[in-house]
Amino acid sequence: MSTIESPLQGRLQGLIRDGLALPYTSHSGFDGTATGNHYQSVDLGEEATVGFRGDRAAVLDCVDFRARKVLDLGSNLGEMSRAARVRGARLVDGVEYDPFFVELAQLITAYNRQSRVSFRQGDITDPELYDERYDVVLALSVFHYVSRVLPQLAAITDVLIIETHLLHGNFDRGYLAPIQKHFPAMRVLGQTDWGQVGDGSEVRLVAAFAKDRSTLNEVLVAPHAWEQPQSFPAPTRMRRSIDPGSSQVHHAFFEAWDYETSEELMAAVATAEISLDALAGNRNLARHGYSGWIYWFLYLKGWLAYRSSGNAGAGNVYFDYMTAHYIPDGADVALGRTLRDPARAEEVIRRRFGDLDRFAEAGGADISEEIDPIRVVVGHAPPPNPLCLVDERGETIEGRRLDGWHRLFGARAVGSPRLGAEIVTEARNLPLLRGEVESFAVTDGKVEMEGWCFDPEGPLDGIELRLGGETVAWMPPEERGDVARVFTDPPHAGQSGFELSGEPLDWPQEGARLELLGMRDWLPVGRLPIHFEPGMLEEPLPPGELLQRLHGHADPTREMLRTTLAANTLLDGVSRYRRLESFRSVVHWEAGGGLLLRLAARRLPEASLTGIESDPELVAWADTLEGAPQLLGAAADPPAPLEDGSADLILRDRPLSALSASQLDAWLVELLRLLRPGGYAALVGGWPLEERAGMLSACGNRLDVVGAATASSWRRGDLVLLRRP
Repeated sequence: MSTIESPLQGRLQGLIRDGLALPYTSHSGFDGTATGNHYQSVDLGEEATVGFRGDRAAVLDCVDFRARKVLDLGSNLGEMSRAARVRGARLVDGVEYDPFFVELAQLITAYNRQSRVSFRQGDITDPELYDERYDVVLALSVFHYVSRVLPQLAAITDVLIIETHLLHGNFDRGYLAPIQKHFPAMRVLGQTDWGQVGDGSEVRLVAAFAKDRSTLNEVLVAPHAWEQPQSFPAPTRMRRSIDPGSSQVHHAFFEAWDYETSEELMAAVATAEISLDALAGNRNLARHGYSGWIYWFLYLKGWLAYRSSGNAGAGNVYFDYMTAHYIPDGADVALGRTLRDPARAEEVIRRRFGDLDRFAEAGGADISEEIDPIRVVVGHAPPPNPLCLVDERGETIEGRRLDGWHRLFGARAVGSPRLGAEIVTEARNLPLLRGEVESFAVTDGKVEMEGWCFDPEGPLDGIELRLGGETVAWMPPEERGDVARVFTDPPHAGQSGFELSGEPLDWPQEGARLELLGMRDWLPVGRLPIHFEPGMLEEPLPPGELLQRLHGHADPTREMLRTTLAANTLLDGVSRYRRLESFRSVVHWEAGGGLLLRLAARRLPEASLTGIESDPELVAWADTLEGAPQLLGAAADPPAPLEDGSADLILRDRPLSALSASQLDAWLVELLRLLRPGGYAALVGGWPLEERAGMLSACGNRLDVVGAATASSWRRGDLVLLRRP
């Protein structure tokens, strides 16, 4: 690529950005489906724009495009076509129905100076379109259309790579059944995001299909492409200018202190006579904090005193409040420790006063380029009580968190017209944290829990409890020496303890799915789901001595929480691929006292449930329960006392890492024996299965890994889903 700058490059980039910003919607010629402008995120040289869809590089990296001729169906803005060319494709043709998107794709390709990538307008549902041979065909999020021309695609290529639409139990019937009539060999490459809507739990799947297994292995970068990382898109970021005067986050203060000019406001606050002790005891302050009016009154009054005297320490009303009365909450818990040291507290106060100084000295002029931008963290759905800011275009931004409360207040207090802001959208489809909830209680709408969790990739700054979109509680992780002794790698595992309590605004009556989020800075980097249902803690459990022998503890609440999480995690994973009501025979290997099966029965009403357990005392205890699933006493190692093909779903919630290599080999062979064609196994990982997958091809039988994350995720104990073709 040439490094010589063309005088047209800047103008071309401006034209592209103007095109991406147009309020344009395409409607397909087949069924009128609407697709908004800027669907794909686009690279413009070293810059990137943020579209509806995130980056799909991880799954594209699984494909060996080198020297191959590629057809990209439904190419949209051409980003996947260009990505294939960057990865070595010798020629890429993109076909897109809407001519506006075709033109933009051509402009972007020209701007990036890419050759041998072309786009044309065409209807991908038209059988006459397919008259040229290709090595690889990409059909990403367009299966609704290409499902009608699968025979024609099979005539022009041996490899088809598809991305599903939303997965909701439709993978087997909706995708595998029609595609494998023409492309029998299949390998899942990973999961991708649904788009910038929803709560982040919605996913798509990318899978490679081929005429035979050898062709499939040849076109994939690794023999087992599912070793490649899942797509966990990073947070998206964009810059905006905020109108401080229209934003509502300080509404309570400016409504209580409503003056025509900034000068009148300052004079009123400066001359107001107060009793700090009386104000600090006001329940408005404790209840509303930054969202109320008293905190900002004390801040502004303290700054005015500092402006006249230079004193930001003892005797300044804001300093005195922060060091004697301020009760830190949420992300300010760490600030509370700083405030205990008078010297460090004064440093914090002076820094907060400094930004107000700069706004005051500017006298209402626009100094947004000289002030650090505030940062607004937004979710994929508005939180119950959003922080509402207004940008320069009059659009409302509904934030979950705000970093820059004091800068925004200062800008509004002195009448500054603009303030820069970085809008950060939380990442979606977060990986699982390693951890456990050890105690849990719900009393009169208040939830309390203790336990530990950590992210193997790095230390956490905070642990947050959410119910739906609402933040219920937050705290920095605390030292847990017992966790550090068990998990010697990574070194930060011991900084993982939590004791959280809070009262959700809207506690659901039927049960709740809470989430513990591991926070790095103010952004979540991992999750630990918690499933709570009324009455679940009353389920019968084995006596304490049996629990102790089985799990190393005798705490029934802890065991109930662990098993409930395991049951729902296993079943949630399977339900994306196949409808749970379609399973008729379910086996739980190493079933303990049968609790997981009893919980699973609520979601598998039509299935016969069988547990296999090696401990005779547990089997005998389970037999005393009326209406409980059947438990078969058998050795922990295969074979199981079941006939060939007797199960269409096998569950295991004890980590595979507990098995030796020979045990794992024998166990996977047993899965092949027990599973019916189209059957699934949902397992807790902890073992790099790629090391054992080769033996599964014996006698033409094999298991496909359809839902797995990276090997490092398996070591964390993530879910692994296997399917027998």
